[in-house]
Amino acid sequence: MPKGQAEAAQALGIPYWKAVWHIILPQAIQEVIPPLTNTAIVMVKNTSLVLIVGVFDMLSAARGAASDPAWPAPSKEAYLFVAAIYFVICYGITLYSRYLEAGINTRNRS
Repeated sequence: MPKGQAEAAQALGIPYWKAVWHIILPQAIQEVIPPLTNTAIVMVKNTSLVLIVGVFDMLSAARGAASDPAWPAPSKEAYLFVAAIYFVICYGITLYSRYLEAGINTRNRS
């Protein structure tokens, strides 16, 4: 945050902790929400690259189903299903991020 914010609070005689809680922290949170949201989405998307507790993730299950001769040619459907699940999760995180940002913007105006 700009140094002037803390200096202005000090010039107005606001105690340090009140300035941090009511002036600096809300602005810092507002600046941090978008990068945190991006990090959460990247983490969700990267689950297809790792094994979780020894169990293959959804993308590996789709690959396994595509190679199963008893299940004829489901590869497109399986991959579309996995993509839909990832989209729903990432879109939900994005909507929640927008909700948080709107709440912070509303509180800052009043």
